[in-house]
Amino acid sequence: LRERERLWKRRGRFFALSWGGAVHFARSTMAKRPASALGEMNRLRSDIRELGRTLGRVIARTEGQETFETVERLRRLAKKSRGGDAAAARELDAAVKGLTATEAFNQAMAFTLYFELVNLAEENFRIMLLRERRAARRSEGGGRPMRESIEAAVVELKRRGVDAAAMQALVNRLGIELVFTAHPTESKRRTLLAKLRRLGEILRQRAQPERAPDANGSDPECVEREIVSLWLTDRTRVAQPQVTDEARKGLWYFDTTLFATLPRLQADMVRALARHYPTVIPPRRWLAFGSWIGGDRDGNPNVTAAVTAEVLQLHRRLALEKAR
Repeated sequence: LRERERLWKRRGRFFALSWGGAVHFARSTMAKRPASALGEMNRLRSDIRELGRTLGRVIARTEGQETFETVERLRRLAKKSRGGDAAAARELDAAVKGLTATEAFNQAMAFTLYFELVNLAEENFRIMLLRERRAARRSEGGGRPMRESIEAAVVELKRRGVDAAAMQALVNRLGIELVFTAHPTESKRRTLLAKLRRLGEILRQRAQPERAPDANGSDPECVEREIVSLWLTDRTRVAQPQVTDEARKGLWYFDTTLFATLPRLQADMVRALARHYPTVIPPRRWLAFGSWIGGDRDGNPNVTAAVTAEVLQLHRRLALEKAR
């Protein structure tokens, strides 16, 4: 708690990007974009505001109105301080110094969860835009490829004069390996990751009910229940995480995302080559993954031969489960 309070005091100006700050960011970004993006950015701003209001209700109901009013007061002071108001900066510093450990914990929790919700809204916003653009492209029967897609890269190579023989040689030696590593700043428990993922799915169901007509997204209280669950979930661990815990967290991303994503990337590669280089044979194993977790002997005395063997067993077990 003392460490959370210290970070809160040191980063008081950072928290100006709170309830109103993220909306201000969306407004600033929108001002730099063409008029065709106004509706898209307005949708993001609306989602952020709705999540912020819902979180405010959750805080007031679970921790009391006084806690919520303190959040709002600190938010307003931080916003003024960020705008150059020296008196507000001094008042904010005094207010934070006057918090008890429990109060500081609740305030840190409020802003932490808020930023997680903002990140979730932005992630969903990108997902929705990509889905809509893919759907529009399919309805148009092709057209220009999506920017930064595999097909866009293939088209660019063709534009630069790369012939079929050169393309075949290129894909034959194509190899990308992405390596997982345990990072001390990314310490969310898998329970929190799973709950944020579930909330993200609910938000997408609400935005596109036609994709899942029988899902929970139509329940207006569903989002609030998920935010209550996030607020009540303990973010701290009762025991120091072991190397195998870090490995399980890395495998969580494979289990929930990557196993479903990789076949889509392969299909994108096959389609792009078939369309623009029909004689080129697509590569089969051009994207692979590695992991330092459980195998890196540099600086972690807990990574022993027995631990590495156990982590490898975890990898094998997940691979077998996914292959069923």
